Amino acid sequence: MHHQTQRLPAFLKRYFWDVSFGQLDSTRYPSFVVERILEFGDGQAVQWMRTHFSLREIREVVKHSRALSARSANFWTRLYHLDPREVRCLSRSFQRRRRQHWFV
Repeated sequence: MHHQTQRLPAFLKRYFWDVSFGQLDSTRYPSFVVERILEFGDGQAVQWMRTHFSLREIREVVKHSRALSARSANFWTRLYHLDPREVRCLSRSFQRRRRQHWFV
């Protein structure tokens, strides 16, 4: 459901603390925007996401994200009826690699 340049509404700013929010365009960085909302968003943010991105787009982000926590990935995997074996963040090799980065 992409249109021309899509600036994000102000209520989403708190989820994008580390980027220039005024320059963030959801049509140029759809996966990044969806990923942040999946990981940190509240009900209002998720509702906005669902009206601005297709179910297919959201499911693809869940499947391919490297940034979702296992907890978030598991929640969205169940909600969107995905096969956990297709979700990168839930794979054993990805979990092992993530732990190594934190404990080395």
